[in-house]
Amino acid sequence: MPIKNKVFVDSSFLVALYNLSDTLHDKTSEVNTRLASSDPDLYVSNYILLEVLTVLSQKIGRSKSVDIGERIIHDGQIKVVHITEDLQELSWDIFRSTGNKNMSFVDCSILAVMQDRGLRYLLTFDKTDFTSLRRQFGFSFF
Repeated sequence: MPIKNKVFVDSSFLVALYNLSDTLHDKTSEVNTRLASSDPDLYVSNYILLEVLTVLSQKIGRSKSVDIGERIIHDGQIKVVHITEDLQELSWDIFRSTGNKNMSFVDCSILAVMQDRGLRYLLTFDKTDFTSLRRQFGFSFF
């Protein structure tokens, strides 16, 4: 039996997916087709959820953002990982060790969750920031 793919979904993808006027929205259709065919386990962190809902609230309105939040939190399709004190410390270690000025603390928390949960794939439209760390953290882009 094949091991099911585990994919961490970054805020850049989710914002583009739910914001119909986002310049990357059309690209999400292509990626969603690939997602559907591989049926992976999808993960976000509470930090990513915070980013997504804040941006969507500003871009498409509070009511729609709340609906999307309800879907993400309650439908079970996406697992929400809460950043614990241990994950925050690991995120901090990664943040301190990376020299990339564009790598945010939230980005480092993604790597911490992926490392902690054994996630091998990252779905993001911000590949530039993560490319240099792929080999070190042992992940691929979805």
